[in-house]
Amino acid sequence: MAAHAEARAQRDYWFPLLAFGGLTMLWLPLWGLTAPMSGFVAFPVPYATLTQAIYAGDVILPWPPGPAAGWYWVAMVAAGTLLSVAWYRWRHRRERTRTPLRGYLVTGLAMTALTAALPLLGLRVPVGADPRTQQQWAWLNAAWRLGTFALLAVAVCLAVLARIIRSRALAAITIGYAAAACLAGWLDLRAAAFDPLIYPYDDIIAVLPAGVLLLAGLSAGLTAGLRRLRARPVAA
Repeated sequence: MAAHAEARAQRDYWFPLLAFGGLTMLWLPLWGLTAPMSGFVAFPVPYATLTQAIYAGDVILPWPPGPAAGWYWVAMVAAGTLLSVAWYRWRHRRERTRTPLRGYLVTGLAMTALTAALPLLGLRVPVGADPRTQQQWAWLNAAWRLGTFALLAVAVCLAVLARIIRSRALAAITIGYAAAACLAGWLDLRAAAFDPLIYPYDDIIAVLPAGVLLLAGLSAGLTAGLRRLRARPVAA
């Protein structure tokens, strides 16, 4: 029985993939509704440090929902983790199985805290006209607002989950997802470094890592569903 439950856990990892993938994909319509028009230029705001500027929503005018973008990624990491834990516990009660998820939950909450604290890297960097300061702002702002760090935090969470449930398939998916997240982050940071005064807009790069999670989650979910159907006893 224990071996059967472990085998089921190794296959039933589709929900966390769909949860994180769906929450990442939700970023696109939100970004489309709030992003500024092409050609808007960013100028330094009257804050003492980059940390204050980024937490306050930085510099785009007239774009009211400034800080919401960065905090969305913080919420994405937390929500994906908590939804996954809730789903696993619901399945455990239904099927009378058990998967130790404390390490996964602690990792998810820790990654959430680190994502929220990311702008603190600019705590001692003054806001000014210095080109080096502007470039530091652009890189940190892209990692915070466009979700580069949050996407990599999700990869850490999935890696811990793969270890807990001993799933090689999930580990392989996590590696592919991490590669996609690194590519998306590199493209975002490269754009920010190329012209740090122009705020990134119309960002669709998150589609790549989100697509990896959604496709893998749908495939794993369909496979698990077919196995359940085949395992059901045939009525006489």
